Amino acid sequence: MKAEVQSTRRDRMARRTGYGAVRALHSLRGAKVSEYWTTDGSDGEVLTKASRRLFTDNREGHFLALDALTGQRLWRRHLGGQMVASPVTYEAGG
Repeated sequence: MKAEVQSTRRDRMARRTGYGAVRALHSLRGAKVSEYWTTDGSDGEVLTKASRRLFTDNREGHFLALDALTGQRLWRRHLGGQMVASPVTYEAGG
């Protein structure tokens, strides 16, 4: 007799229809400043920079740069596979 194995979170989510979104909120008022919709969610985090840039990824393997004030996608690169980790930044030589 084979034991039944519970599906992973990703399997359960894949059966649902819906969307993902990256939302920028005003730090004092909590009001929505911008929003970027996607057909797929993300298992990673969002990295923000003082330059109004947001960096995030999605389950389709894309790494994205978004404008925090408008929600406009600045660029997108396919990195070859699903990403589930957070973007990281550092200062070289500093």
